[in-house]
Amino acid sequence: MSEIKFELKGIGEVIKTNTLKVPIYQRSFSWSKKEVSELFDDIKASINEDEYFLGTIVLTKDKKDSKLDIFDGQQR
Repeated sequence: MSEIKFELKGIGEVIKTNTLKVPIYQRSFSWSKKEVSELFDDIKASINEDEYFLGTIVLTKDKKDSKLDIFDGQQR
């Protein structure tokens, strides 16, 4: 039986210490370029804060490389 492990990390730590990618099987983005840009600008401005609420995201390790796949996130 597979073992599921989890860690609670802030988005700043995740971004600073990993390379993230969206796997091909994920649905297309529904945000406009402006909305994506605003999110990245907000995260960038808050990267050194102790807390930043983003919601839950699920990341999985890609067996082919060292990147983390964004498996799931808040979609509603």
